[in-house]
Amino acid sequence: MNLELKFGVAMPLIFLLLVEGSAASCSGEWVDLESPSSACVTTGRNAVPHRLVFSDEFDLDDRSFADGADSRWTAVDTSPGGNAQVNAYNASLPRTHGGRLLLPVIKKTSQVNNVTKYFQTGHVQGWCVSIPAALLACAAC
Repeated sequence: MNLELKFGVAMPLIFLLLVEGSAASCSGEWVDLESPSSACVTTGRNAVPHRLVFSDEFDLDDRSFADGADSRWTAVDTSPGGNAQVNAYNASLPRTHGGRLLLPVIKKTSQVNNVTKYFQTGHVQGWCVSIPAALLACAAC
């Protein structure tokens, strides 16, 4: 099965995962009922149709992303390592408001494993993907 990941930072933020194949409508346990019908099927490279299998419209305000609270996403409390990131992930930061996923970045110094981290950021991960605040910032440019 070919997987093509589509990520968009349109307002509102819509997260889509498409797989090769066609479908008559948006359906499936991982497709948000609020996803527009225009997102159900799209044409990928080489005119291959892709059907929507995962979406999240983030349309419910103040969703909790605490471990086990959300069926799609979990906020993480950790510190990225291996690439000299200056941030630590803070699980209390991610939230939803007005149809948007908000992953704030705050200036707050902390020590993690004897390494100084100068910022804290929101970060959510799901069964198929992880969305750090840095990705959103880059995708929004």
